[in-house]
Amino acid sequence: MEDLLQAVNQLSYQNKTMLGHQLDDMLISCNYGSKHCDVNNFTSSFNYALGNCYSFNELERHI
Repeated sequence: MEDLLQAVNQLSYQNKTMLGHQLDDMLISCNYGSKHCDVNNFTSSFNYALGNCYSFNELERHI
């Protein structure tokens, strides 16, 4: 397992994110309050232990 973690750690950020789940494959619908939202209302990051992470931020995206 440690060898796998080391191999993944050596991949580029782009390759790591491509290997993980993509938000547009998982997000079926999104509503915040009474307004529609979509994948553009999320920011993404990569966590060594968790993989791809997505955070909703309505203020940045002006819903």
